[in-house]
This record gives sequence, C-alpha cells and structure tokens, in this order.
Amino acid sequence: LRAALDDAVAAVARATGQRLGKRQVEQLTVRAAVDFDAFYREEWAPITALAHGLCGSRPTAEELSQDAFIAALKMGDG
Repeated sequence: LRAALDDAVAAVARATGQRLGKRQVEQLTVRAAVDFDAFYREEWAPITALAHGLCGSRPTAEELSQDAFIAALKMGDG
C-alpha cells in the first residue's frame, strides 16, 4: 500500500507539477473513488438500457456497459 501511495504522489507531481503530501493524495483518491461510485450507480441502468437497445442482448449489454465504465475509469487515470 505504501508503494502504491508513493506512486500516486509521483503521478500527481508529474501530471500537475505540484508536490502534494501523501495525506492530500490519499484524500483526493478517496474523493475520486466516491465520485466514480456515484457516477456508476447513477449511469449504470441508462447505459445498459441503451446498449441493450443497440445489441438486443442483455448479457452483452451488461458486458459492453462494464467495458465502458472501465474505459471511463482509465481515462481518469490518464
């Protein structure tokens, strides 16, 4: 866990040019996780319904929705 936090501190410094403390980075990480969780809960059903309408298969729609959320989460890392 300590190495992951050190990596996160370094990533913030590279991305923003600011050197934040570990506690600040930890707080930002927790806040981002809460925000993404709320986004996921609010948007899962409409995105899955759209995908279902497009592909006609509920299991495939769920898989496509999951892939979309994973891509969105990775975009936040970049």
